[in-house]
Amino acid sequence: MRNIETVISWKKTVCAMLAGLITCCAFVPVTAGDDTAKNKKPATQKAKTTQSDDTAYESMLIMVTVMKVLQRYYVDPSKVSSRQLLSGALKGMLHELDPYSSYEPAKVYKKTSERFNGKMVGVGILIYKTKKSGLKVITPFVGSPAARAGIKPGDLIIEINGHKVNGLTLEQCISMIKGPKGSEVTLKVIRRSKNEPLYFNVTRTIIKRSPVPYNGVKMLPDKVGYIRLNVFSAEAGPSIGKALAKLKKDGAKAIILDLRNNPGGLLQAALSICSYFINTGELVIFTEGREKNSCQKFYALKSKKYLEIPLVILINSYSASASEIVAGCLRDHNRAVLVGSKSFGKGSVQRLHKLANNGAIRFTIAKYYTPDRKVIHGAGIKPDINVKLSLKERLTLARQLSREPGLLKPTNNQEIADIQLQRALQLAKGIVQFRDNQK
Repeated sequence: MRNIETVISWKKTVCAMLAGLITCCAFVPVTAGDDTAKNKKPATQKAKTTQSDDTAYESMLIMVTVMKVLQRYYVDPSKVSSRQLLSGALKGMLHELDPYSSYEPAKVYKKTSERFNGKMVGVGILIYKTKKSGLKVITPFVGSPAARAGIKPGDLIIEINGHKVNGLTLEQCISMIKGPKGSEVTLKVIRRSKNEPLYFNVTRTIIKRSPVPYNGVKMLPDKVGYIRLNVFSAEAGPSIGKALAKLKKDGAKAIILDLRNNPGGLLQAALSICSYFINTGELVIFTEGREKNSCQKFYALKSKKYLEIPLVILINSYSASASEIVAGCLRDHNRAVLVGSKSFGKGSVQRLHKLANNGAIRFTIAKYYTPDRKVIHGAGIKPDINVKLSLKERLTLARQLSREPGLLKPTNNQEIADIQLQRALQLAKGIVQFRDNQK
């Protein structure tokens, strides 16, 4: 427990653990092990550490007392083994910190590891975790199992295979939705137009999603190029490079990069994309945390450059993580104008620390800052030109973006005009015209 002490105060920790004991005692049993890392504190902090340890041991006695009381008096003895209670305490402790910190029992950690190792077996939906209600569906991917099953943008997932999502982190929810290829997951959904909850049995499959869709590169009126980026995967940088080369060859005078509904992904992909638009060695992003090694700076890479072409970036409330890094960096370097609505505000660095029980804890160690030292986490990136949309418009556009990105005007009664893209196009044309007049 001493390593966790460097991240949070013991007073808050034990309060959170007690909350976890009370609320989480019905979770599946796991073997709770100790943190095996051997991080040592500087000698100058010895006195402070000893005092903190004394307080910690006293507080831990309270937790043990609560465990004994529950084991003696709780109505269902099958739910209050030491292993179950400790697992619940760890979940409560990490959940108290922020939405991105969590304790992952061995089975959950194994699934999470498989997902980050590229074994993408799921149902094909873009979701985000609300603070209170559940999982909001931004959009199902076109042709995905979720879309075929009937899940729609705006649906609220409240249970996964009978387990309520409240109290779980986004990572835990995603791990529960994913599973072996061909297996089924049951999602309990609330839909505004329905009085009763809906149940969907969705068959998992391998999800293949290109970072730049086949119809995501096109020339808009007045030679303004358009690029839609879905996700910051390992292929995102090269895909954007090919799209830029094609549009430049076709005579594009400006570029619109659409990052709406893009949940982010790899930092390296964000660095690669920023590097096309700023000089090699320019600062892209930096992190700051309590530990020295959590403070890092990341710079633009050597690559093909597009330093002069006007750039407009579209963002919205579902643009997160790497999307915000790109938008914040290029705006701070005066290389892009941002249009849309304020981004999600996910700009933190998590450390994954494996435990002796084959589980792991995931906790925040640093925050991202743009080159002008603007914090992303919790604040988001505000656009230079704000174009507000109603909830209905946002959900309809999310569906359009997944099927036909770059659609300026509706082609049927199921579509709407993309006023954010229209505003971005007007701005790009205005910048081009202004530059032409200066020659």
